[in-house]
Amino acid sequence: MPDSSPYLVYLAAFFMPFVQEDAAVFGTATASVTGLGHTVPLFLILWAGLVCSDIWKYWIGWGALKIPRFAHYAEKKHVANLRERVLDHPLVALLIARFIPGTRIPTYVAFGFFRMNYPRFCCLVAITALLYITIVFGLTWMFGEILGKKIIWVMPLIGFTYVLIALKLVLDRRKNNNPPI
Repeated sequence: MPDSSPYLVYLAAFFMPFVQEDAAVFGTATASVTGLGHTVPLFLILWAGLVCSDIWKYWIGWGALKIPRFAHYAEKKHVANLRERVLDHPLVALLIARFIPGTRIPTYVAFGFFRMNYPRFCCLVAITALLYITIVFGLTWMFGEILGKKIIWVMPLIGFTYVLIALKLVLDRRKNNNPPI
């Protein structure tokens, strides 16, 4: 990408979370370490992209309540129990969703379906996104110091492995009828 505009890295940092969040975080952190962009702007732009790509999903759940076919599910006992658990511990639910791939979209939609206070939801999403990218950037910089230029191929491998392990855990829990939240 040396011939490309340096602004493409920043654009990618913002828009990639809309496509695949974990790849965006690991890729942007790697771009930061390898000098494809400045760390602070990359970090902040990625954070904005993560938050924007997450908060709109709330409205899918909220909108589902307007459709009678879906609204009746809110009255079911198991859904009411899940609603209570999620709304009593929203930060825990959002942290679980943030760090376990495959659980984000259903969790964010559920918050809309359960009509959580939207500004509070947005703040908690921003906090969990900040925590997640801080951890990934920190680890990437640590590995960058150890691995040098090898970081370019090692970090995507670590990110891919993380996603596979997390998905395996989620699938195992679902197989045993244990919801992730």
